[in-house]
Parts: sequence; structure tokens; C-alpha cells
Amino acid sequence: MLPIFSRMTTVEPTKVEKRDAVMRLIDDSSPTGGFYLMLLCATVIVSVGLMIGNATIVIGGMLVSPLLAPFLSLGLGMAMGDKRVIVRSLWIVGLTSAFVFLVTLFISVFVPFDSVNIEILSRIKPSLAYLVIALFAGIAATFSYIKPKLSVILPGVAIAIAVLPPLSVSALGVKMLDSDIVFGALSLYVVNMLGIVLASVVVFALFGFYPLRGKAEGEVKREEMVSS
Repeated sequence: MLPIFSRMTTVEPTKVEKRDAVMRLIDDSSPTGGFYLMLLCATVIVSVGLMIGNATIVIGGMLVSPLLAPFLSLGLGMAMGDKRVIVRSLWIVGLTSAFVFLVTLFISVFVPFDSVNIEILSRIKPSLAYLVIALFAGIAATFSYIKPKLSVILPGVAIAIAVLPPLSVSALGVKMLDSDIVFGALSLYVVNMLGIVLASVVVFALFGFYPLRGKAEGEVKREEMVSS
């Protein structure tokens, strides 16, 4: 057991790793054309998978989704107490959530769909278990951004958290005029989001990311200049 504990000292990130993590996270969460293209592909895949009740297709869509990065950038902003990063991240989360909802609603008009299946039912009942999963998956996701060698786990984290499917299910609930599905799925989405953000805040705070506040603001300003 001693070798295991001795290796835990390598958990602490270096200054370079912290700086690179901030730059990478701001870049990955930036709402560029490529970001929305990937989000569109993920939404279509997940939505169709949900409508035909195919878990494999839903999982495939989750792997494509870029929704995790905006949640982590929100946690980063909160850990640093940076209002600019927080507002920017909240705006992106709001925009992307609305995008997923509307795209799913649009698709449901054209794809034959008239019944509730297990893939939908499994995403309308939030519980403590989902919060626990979101918390630990959020820790894993945040740490993988800080330690690039662990980025290979991100696809697994995307599957574990399943942020996009509840949003799509809520839109399908609107299509079916079923308020229980709508609010149940939205509740699960909020639980997942809170778990991810809370976990990322704790990790970023414990590893002392506050001094990189200026770096984060600089990346956001650069992003704004490029998009303007």
C-alpha cells in the first residue's frame, strides 16, 4: 500500500499544467462554429437514439457532445471568483441548452415517434444516486483537464454523466405534451449540472487556481476579440 500512497504526491499539478488547463478549458468551451457543429451532431444522434429506444446510439451521441466543457469553465470561474468567466460560462450553458432543446424538438416533428420507451423513462427520475455519479464524474473530468495524460478518460466521463440526453428527453416530453417527462428530465439535467459544477469548484479551489484569474480573463478577452 505504501507505494500507492507515495505516488499520490504526483497529483499536485505544476504551474504549467494549471496554466495549460485554463487555456484548454476556455478554448474547449468557446461557442465556435465547430463547437455548435459537434453539438448539432451529438443532439441528432442522441435524439434519434432516444426516440427509437436504442441505448448504443444514445451512448454514441454522448461521446460526441462538447457540453461538459462549459460546465467545467463555470466551475473554474467560481473557484477563481472571476465574474467575467462566470457570466460568460452561464451564457454559454444557457445557449447550448436552448440549442439542444430546440434541435430535438425540431427532429421529433420529422422522425416517427409516438411512444415512451425505457431510454426515456430512465431519464425522468432524478435521485441522490445521480448526484453522486455527477460529483465523482465531475472530479474525474476536472482532473483530466489538469493532467493531460489522463484526458483519455473524458469519453468515459461523458457517458457516466449523460448531460445531453435529459435535455433531449425534456424536449420530447413537450412533443408528447407530457409535463411529467418534461420536468422530470429537466430536474435530472439540473442535478447533473450542479454535481459537475460543484465538483469542479472543489478541485480547482483545492489545487489553487485562484492566482490564474488574470490568465483566464485574458483568454476570455481574446475569445471576445476573435468573435467580434
